[in-house]
Amino acid sequence: MFYDDFETHALISIHDRVLGTALMDVDEVAKLEARIRDRKEMVRYGVLRCPSWFQEELNRLDSKMRAWWDSWEEKWVLDRLQDEGYYLTVIQFRPNGQFQLDRSLLEALKASDMQKYSPGEYLARKREAAEEIKKKNDQAATDKVMAAVDSLSSKQIKNFIAVEEAIRSGETITAHGQDAKFLEHAKQETQAALARGEQLDNPAACLNPGMHPRTYKRRPRKELQ
Repeated sequence: MFYDDFETHALISIHDRVLGTALMDVDEVAKLEARIRDRKEMVRYGVLRCPSWFQEELNRLDSKMRAWWDSWEEKWVLDRLQDEGYYLTVIQFRPNGQFQLDRSLLEALKASDMQKYSPGEYLARKREAAEEIKKKNDQAATDKVMAAVDSLSSKQIKNFIAVEEAIRSGETITAHGQDAKFLEHAKQETQAALARGEQLDNPAACLNPGMHPRTYKRRPRKELQ
């Protein structure tokens, strides 16, 4: 059974609405009916213009799709059969260096095929992919911080611990020299990370990776006092 494309379906709908009403003009209706007949014939012929191998491959991808040549606009049309009984356009293009009726187009359609999933499944897959990217970005940020701390010397780590304890006890800390530069750099990195939307409240990022057994040997707290 041959089903109409969307534009033909729309013309038929207009014809049916005006037929037998006060809006009907005999000459205009005759022109509309001729237009519908001509378009139906053009689409039928256009379907035959599609290479059989391409249509077969297209049907393997989606049994409800077809490709046909629009000789009025000189373009290829790929449309899909709807439950309402007409074809809805998926893509249309004039042949050029980027778009051709070839296997590259089939691969592109396969990669962007949304008919394989329900709307809920499609959105769930998109959310899952977005969450995976976010996890990778967060891990990359954490790894960057850990690498920076791992690069500190044992003396720097001891100073870091001492300063941290002093801050916790309420003492006022004034940085000088390289320490001041380091803190300023850390502040700038934090602001840049926040601007990129990175999460900085990850508990794992609060661990002190500088306490690496090959970098710093733990000593009892009383020896550090």
